[in-house]
Amino acid sequence: MDMKKLLLDTADQHNFARYQGAAHALENASSYIKTLVMDNEDTREIAVKITKHIVDEINKYNMLINSTDMGKKMNKLKEKYETK
Repeated sequence: MDMKKLLLDTADQHNFARYQGAAHALENASSYIKTLVMDNEDTREIAVKITKHIVDEINKYNMLINSTDMGKKMNKLKEKYETK
């Protein structure tokens, strides 16, 4: 197998997954905002709920990231070099 093609394919797959994940997150936030606006909620309440929703999504994705082998390895490296 051509090593250059393998590396390009791997980078392409990584970018696809990353971009797809970003698009999904933005679609999720947009859908949530539309729901709040359709309910005619107070502007301040909408802002607070949007912020809470985004923080909850960030925490969910951080948990998923940390459940992967790569996430665990990166956390170990972070701990190793942060204490120095």
